[in-house]
Amino acid sequence: MFVLERSGPLQSGLCQVEWMHTVCEGWEPFPGPRVDVDLPDSVGERRIEEAVALLVARHEVLRTTFARDERGHAVQHVWRPERVRLRAPDDSLRAPFRIEEEWPLRAAVTQQSDGRKQLTLVMAHIAVDAWSMDILERDLRTILDAIARGDRPELPPVVHHPVDQARLERSERMRAVRTRNLRFWEEEFRRMPSGVFAVPVIPADVGYHHVVRDSTALGPALTRIRRRLPVPSVFLAATALAVSAVSGQDRIALATSWSSRASKPTRQMMGSVMRDLVLALDVPRDGRFLDVARSAVQASLRAARRSDFDVLELLEAEARAGRRRGARTHPGVFVNFHYDTQAAGADSDADAPPALSPLLAGGHTEYTHIPPAPSRAEPHVLYVSAAPGPGGRPRLFLSANEAVLTANGARDLLLLIERVLVRFADDPGLDCAPFLPNPGSRDGGWVTIDGSWADLRLIERALREHPGVTGARAFTDDGGSLCAAVTVTGPDTDALALRGFLLAKVGPRHALVVPDRFLVDGEPAGDGFGSERRSACPATDREQALHDAVVRANGLEEASMHDGYVEAGGRLAGVPDVLERLARQGLTGLRFDDFRLPCDLSALAARLSS
Repeated sequence: MFVLERSGPLQSGLCQVEWMHTVCEGWEPFPGPRVDVDLPDSVGERRIEEAVALLVARHEVLRTTFARDERGHAVQHVWRPERVRLRAPDDSLRAPFRIEEEWPLRAAVTQQSDGRKQLTLVMAHIAVDAWSMDILERDLRTILDAIARGDRPELPPVVHHPVDQARLERSERMRAVRTRNLRFWEEEFRRMPSGVFAVPVIPADVGYHHVVRDSTALGPALTRIRRRLPVPSVFLAATALAVSAVSGQDRIALATSWSSRASKPTRQMMGSVMRDLVLALDVPRDGRFLDVARSAVQASLRAARRSDFDVLELLEAEARAGRRRGARTHPGVFVNFHYDTQAAGADSDADAPPALSPLLAGGHTEYTHIPPAPSRAEPHVLYVSAAPGPGGRPRLFLSANEAVLTANGARDLLLLIERVLVRFADDPGLDCAPFLPNPGSRDGGWVTIDGSWADLRLIERALREHPGVTGARAFTDDGGSLCAAVTVTGPDTDALALRGFLLAKVGPRHALVVPDRFLVDGEPAGDGFGSERRSACPATDREQALHDAVVRANGLEEASMHDGYVEAGGRLAGVPDVLERLARQGLTGLRFDDFRLPCDLSALAARLSS
């Protein structure tokens, strides 16, 4: 039986979102990472278990369970070290983790077809991030090598664990920092472009194009670039240029993971503390790539300085911005750079020719199509990463939503990123123009609003679905504002009602932007967001149930059904309590991500089922 060692809140980071999904929906949003380490023949099963036990004793997070406290908030329980039994190498190794009662680590010994014996470790994603995996592999190899020699492993002490990090984040000293940083991100979200690809609707069940590129030219190129600029930022800039070439937009928003390990003690800590930072980069058609790269460096530094925030509070700020803008706010384009040009075995430029561009003809590219399948997770648009591959060479990976790019389009985009980086290594004065096709013109239905594509026809079709609207026309005025002129024959057709009707349709799958202004039967009707806003009481039993659950879970006096969840004062940390109160009345149908949508509470209530 486990013996409790200590408990504490959950540290900020993407682990908060994973905990929310696991508690609210009963599933892990991301599969747990896996590590395979070759074992010496001389190390038997008992010594392997000893090695895993030493690893677990060293890192608290590997013997932690993630539960709920009396308020329904996340709490982590750290248990005293115990021996970890090896499992059979079967399907149970990859089964979902029961994070409230099971340690987030499973171990098994597997026999390879060539006779090699490997130790396989599988972790729950909520417990570790990419930085943690580097620590785990390094420590595990050190421990196994020492045990094979009959020695005690020598490793630097771990003095800071996730519970310590969580308590530090909630200290009075950090409270003012978090508040200041949150104001910064609220301002950023107001200006952040989102829908960079001109795709009206992404289907619920969608496939993905996966492209892997093992490059012979990129390793030497990144080594040369490192002597001038930080390579991760240059990789962001190259991705922005490639996305600009495909999308036709000259301002690109990208989400990238930040390690959040600025202090020395955290660099030995295993735990999930990484968080996504969203950056917007301008790609001037007549400019130099060096300028884009430098702006990426500055944007990365500025965002990193503001990276101390509570992730759930950041998502609340994003939700407020999305409701005010009447559009999705997250770009859905993710970029991760996890290749160290100075690591042992990295592909350097020691033996490379002066000009690297001819090496682009080498390398190896593989393509895989992931067929459509029902998914509970929100769809990503594009994911690009760089990590170590065979022989220390950089391996590029791209996953593209097939509603956004074709198979050839996905392959070409990844090769374009590689080509930009290699050409930049050869020529620091590289121009952007050769990589950007002539913009041409979209068909009449698409317009650019704040750096994002908006489909006028989609807005018109959505408005015509309103029972009181007989005609609708969307357009941009001379100032570039998005407007909608409607003819109506019924109630609930003022600007407030029309805006609320459209907000109920905004989501990560739709290129729908709510108009800035409405004209109703030829008369200006405002924006539906300002002085004409009015409070609304629950009108149905389900609205009353949701209203009461939101008010009681968040300690509010009242909530208007015309407000969004966050706008009404709801906290994302309170969503599990809201869902539990609804479930006690037999009402289901809402997910954690629904509470981040810009729609009214009345629209959320309409999704409830009994």
